[in-house]
Amino acid sequence: MLFRSECANTISTLNADGLDPCNIEDAYQGRAEGYSEERAGANFAQQLAEDAGSLDFSNLVWPLTCIDWAAAWRELEMGDGFRLHDIDGGEWLVFRD
Repeated sequence: MLFRSECANTISTLNADGLDPCNIEDAYQGRAEGYSEERAGANFAQQLAEDAGSLDFSNLVWPLTCIDWAAAWRELEMGDGFRLHDIDGGEWLVFRD
């Protein structure tokens, strides 16, 4: 949980990165975990697909084991305006423009 000073710092950072503070609540898409931005993005892409019901993740076998989730994340970034913001060196906030 973020404290007030951490929230203020996060909002300031997001603002500096071009995210309008008035739209942060609408742009917020959730959290992602990963040791790097690429890993967090890949984890988020996989979770998004699972949450959308696009794939059945109850049995992780081919082709699910062959999906390039990092490439899926890049598509979300470039095509849909998703972006990550590191808040903890392993935890990321996900926003969509």
